[in-house]
Amino acid sequence: LEQGRLLAELDRGEGTCHWEWTQEGTGLDPGDPKTWDLCHPGGVPHSILQAEWERSPDQFMRTTLNVTNRESGSLQVIDPRAWDMCARTRDFPTPDAQTSLAFDCEPDSKAATIVACLGHADHIEVVDTGPGVDWVVPRLVELQEKWRLGPIAFDNRSPAGVLEARLSAAGVATRHVGLGEAANAAQGFSDLVHTQRIGHQRYPALDDAVDGAVRRPLGDGGWALSRKDSTNPVSPLIAATLAWYAHELAHGEQNLAIY
Repeated sequence: LEQGRLLAELDRGEGTCHWEWTQEGTGLDPGDPKTWDLCHPGGVPHSILQAEWERSPDQFMRTTLNVTNRESGSLQVIDPRAWDMCARTRDFPTPDAQTSLAFDCEPDSKAATIVACLGHADHIEVVDTGPGVDWVVPRLVELQEKWRLGPIAFDNRSPAGVLEARLSAAGVATRHVGLGEAANAAQGFSDLVHTQRIGHQRYPALDDAVDGAVRRPLGDGGWALSRKDSTNPVSPLIAATLAWYAHELAHGEQNLAIY
């Protein structure tokens, strides 16, 4: 996209044809139906677009008006530029390393993701992700034995709760994370990313989750990650926040920041 825009500005008259429909950089009113017609040539009735605009302007800007600059997104959880700056490469831990795991599932058990937090709670990695959930419990049994892990974190009142009975039957030690703790985990993790105090190894599903994640307001100024309104599946990011939170509780409670 950046290359296409640059070549369009250079206007050499040959070599590249760049087609783009977006409100970004135009100064057009994003709430004006005339702007929708110019920036979203799909023939969608205005009544449908109006309902989507009123439901979530931030999401509408991204998915309908194709705005890539997220600086104005009040519900955006993590600035993609901050996330990019935290990317780094690190080998997966040895059995003696401090490691904590968490997992999360998408609604209707469509997919699941396991994430590890390593060392001094300053690095996270996706361990496994895949369709369905039947593979999760056997994999967690294997990992817990191999890495001598403590309890594995998950929110048993979320879609991941479907595995609670199977985890118990398999003897997997778990730690339930309630809504309040999940919100603390999301807010704390976001702060760490924006202050570059945590790193991550690149993984497409996690990058996509970060790119599409939006907030769900809670109480007086608090928030959690929204499964419903996020534009991409957020299970990998939820698992990452819970892995970090569980790791802080297990290995660095004195430094745990509650937001």
